Amino acid sequence: MSRLAPFADPPPELSLPFVPETPSADSTPSPYPAPVPRPRFVPLAPSKSAPVQQRRFARVLQPHALTPNSAQPIAQAEPAERNATMSQYRLRCYGYATVKEDQTAGQVLRYEEPKSRRAWGRGKLRPEDLLREKELFERAEWLATMKGTDNDRGRYFEVHQNSLPYKNLDEMYQAVDNFEHGPEYRHFTFELETQHGADVQHVFGLDPIEAIRDLIGEPEWKYQMSYAPRTEWAIAADGREIQVFSEMASGRWWPGIQRYLPKGALLIPCMVSTDPTKLSQISGDKRGCPVYFSIGNINKAIRNRPSERAMILLGYLPDPKLEYITNQRERREKKWQIYHAAMRLLLDPLKKAGIEGIEVRCADGGVRRGYPVLAKQIGDWQEVCTGACSAQTRCPKCVEEYSRRGELGEPARLRTKFQTLQAILDAMNGHAAKSKKIGLRPTWPYWGDMPYANGGELVGPDILHQVHKGMFKTHLYQWCENILGEAEMDNRFRGLPRFHGLRHFNNGVSTISQWTGNEAKAMERTFVPIMAGVLPASVGRAIRALMNFFYRAHLPQLDQDDLRQMQVDLNTFHSNKEAFRIIGAYTSGLGWSGISKLHMLRHFIEQILDFGTTDGYTTETTERLHKYLVKNPYRQTGSAGNRTEQMLIRCQRSQAWNMAHSRLEREGLLPKQRPWDDDGDFCGGCEYCVVDVEEVEIGATGEGNHPRPRNDTRALAKEPTVCQPTPRIVIAKRPTIVSRKLEDVAREQAATGFWDALQDYIDTVEPDLTYQLQPTLKIGTWSFFKLAHSPLPFAPLVGSLLDFVRATPARAKKNGELTREQKYDTVLIEEYEGKQGIYRYRAARVRVIFQLNSFCRRDIPEPLAYVELFDRFSQQLRPSELVSTRPSFNGRHRKTAVIPLTRIRMACQLVPKYADEPDRRPISSSDDLLETFPQFLFNPYSTYFSWSLWDHWARLGVN
Repeated sequence: MSRLAPFADPPPELSLPFVPETPSADSTPSPYPAPVPRPRFVPLAPSKSAPVQQRRFARVLQPHALTPNSAQPIAQAEPAERNATMSQYRLRCYGYATVKEDQTAGQVLRYEEPKSRRAWGRGKLRPEDLLREKELFERAEWLATMKGTDNDRGRYFEVHQNSLPYKNLDEMYQAVDNFEHGPEYRHFTFELETQHGADVQHVFGLDPIEAIRDLIGEPEWKYQMSYAPRTEWAIAADGREIQVFSEMASGRWWPGIQRYLPKGALLIPCMVSTDPTKLSQISGDKRGCPVYFSIGNINKAIRNRPSERAMILLGYLPDPKLEYITNQRERREKKWQIYHAAMRLLLDPLKKAGIEGIEVRCADGGVRRGYPVLAKQIGDWQEVCTGACSAQTRCPKCVEEYSRRGELGEPARLRTKFQTLQAILDAMNGHAAKSKKIGLRPTWPYWGDMPYANGGELVGPDILHQVHKGMFKTHLYQWCENILGEAEMDNRFRGLPRFHGLRHFNNGVSTISQWTGNEAKAMERTFVPIMAGVLPASVGRAIRALMNFFYRAHLPQLDQDDLRQMQVDLNTFHSNKEAFRIIGAYTSGLGWSGISKLHMLRHFIEQILDFGTTDGYTTETTERLHKYLVKNPYRQTGSAGNRTEQMLIRCQRSQAWNMAHSRLEREGLLPKQRPWDDDGDFCGGCEYCVVDVEEVEIGATGEGNHPRPRNDTRALAKEPTVCQPTPRIVIAKRPTIVSRKLEDVAREQAATGFWDALQDYIDTVEPDLTYQLQPTLKIGTWSFFKLAHSPLPFAPLVGSLLDFVRATPARAKKNGELTREQKYDTVLIEEYEGKQGIYRYRAARVRVIFQLNSFCRRDIPEPLAYVELFDRFSQQLRPSELVSTRPSFNGRHRKTAVIPLTRIRMACQLVPKYADEPDRRPISSSDDLLETFPQFLFNPYSTYFSWSLWDHWARLGVN
């Protein structure tokens, strides 16, 4: 039986007839036929599994709520006009892939003008005076969103009277509560029956149907929506046609579910995330249990930006301690039951809508018949095991036995909905042998009676907890620290040359007390060269294979060749992992079966095939939401009243301000600003760009790296030619210091061969200027310039890259205390035009960025750089597969040169080859190892951009 099928043929005693529910009389008739009656397995929750009963629900009322207005009638739009508009933006090319959409899915019933979101609000008046005056609005928004308490805000009205059209803070809140905002939060309660009596639990949440209509109808995202499953493919370098995976619509799950829906239906994949977080900062044990919600129709780049509000707060779950239950097992089971009962209450409207469908007005103005289906649950290990009713010692996706969890043998069967629910029912009726055998908890799941939802399929790869904080930080890094020792590991991280955008660990890594994903990712970017040369060689192979697996799994677009290479890397790690035990780096008595994250890596490839790449359902997005939707609202609440209700009021007011700000931006009353969040590791097609009007671009234009036009419908070749970086050089119009003596520059920036190198360059390009050169010649110097790389043609979704190349001396106080470390970056300069890949370039260290004085600039107008050169790169070293280089010397002096900036192609990081340093002397963060170490390794892992380029060269065999 296919695990995608929502209908199954259960045993006779569990068969349930299919009885379609009768639509209400006021519902709009649909041209789609009702689902064909067929046997289906949607068992109802038995009484033993649901010791909870819904008691009541009510709105979370705002303190100044007014009566809602009735919705205004909507004029019918011209279908012909709308169809013409729609044909202009249907996605035909995405990244490096050609896209073919299923034209039978997501068909439009009619077109409608957008409804005003005032229908969600309770006010009948909009404060026009506030929303039309730019300065007034910005002042009020600043006051409402500033850090601090309401007492601090209230004092503003006492000190700055008449600066706002309100007498006090309460009056301003009354106006804000009548702004347009999203759906209303409601308050649910249910009773937990225990031996000690009934315990009332409280749940706060939105209607998910209203949330879906709000998300899918957002007009700002009309070019970032998917309404039908699609196939993406590209042409490999050898001419093969390969399938590509990126968005959820490109995976196998979407078309698999689409087959069960009526023709022309719109599938709405729903994603939920549960992640408890601490509310108390100093003392106490208070936790917040938010539930976040989004839909897979929205582009993942939009979902991953918190400022876009595409991942919304669906509600808060109860977090009871149940201390009156002394039996630990009973208390644990009651908490599981509370979790699933609360999730059932929140998501209950999806059950009927998933079978009958609902009409939704989409972002393009088209009304479609949508079927919301629960597709993904995002969370850490504990949360996904609770959601899937799986024991934490077993896999929530498959029935692999614990003793075989750490091996890479024949894969176990995936969990099916029928098998899981049947085992849980048997356990609740006193027959627990089956559930124990396959590692299930005796709790009826919230997804048990939801159409098409399977708890095993809901679980997806979690890059943050399973890779960065899991396999890397908890395991791989710890094993390598056991090999080198804590002091040596700190030495190697302290001694790394500084690289722009890469965190430098001044005190090593052992002093970090609180680890987050940021620290782990910063370490990953230098880990392979740091560990290069470690014996035995099988350890190096395992490290390289696992890091390549991590980097590839993190990419926003993958094809069949990439997935095949991921499997090769995973096989390589498993073939060499025993070396960690042989040398004593991994000593756990549980063996490899004790590492749950290692087993989950084998499910990554299957999940990417089904649901697209892992950045579409990562906990990194929801972790960033905690600050704005849980922690900040909690700190703004008072002890009086229900704190959860106060938090929701704060969240709703924040949403109202954001919506008002966006509307004023669209109307041109406010300038567009860079959002307060970042784009993570990739720009993801972000349209925001910071431009400095005082900068100029010179040199190469990077024409070969521009992304393809969206309307190009030809089959695209992924790698038609070998790609070499051709960046645009961006530098300030005026030097940082306009006039400096050349001899002063040479002394202050340790450029001892500057004079001779400049003479050699002038002799080469303009010999007539040689007689004008004097050591007292004055030049202008810059502290940095930028290399602007366009997206790579074979990895456009990785985004562009802005390299900073710095040449700044150290700065110290009069007492000798350093206030600024020196920064002289290393770069790749084009030296050997007849070669390809990394061997086309030569490493160099930039010491001075300068331009000649005015009378010389007529002949040599371009900016120049004085660099210290390194030797040619070596052949790839085994087992790290990195290349090495050495400083170039003329006798006892460093080989240097003056070059135009246009020869510089990329910033790079050179890591000391620590394995060649036998004495292991102590290293401080101020040591300049680029001056003292004899050999260095080129680090392609410094950015995802450079790693993608390195991997491209490796695939084409030019390295």
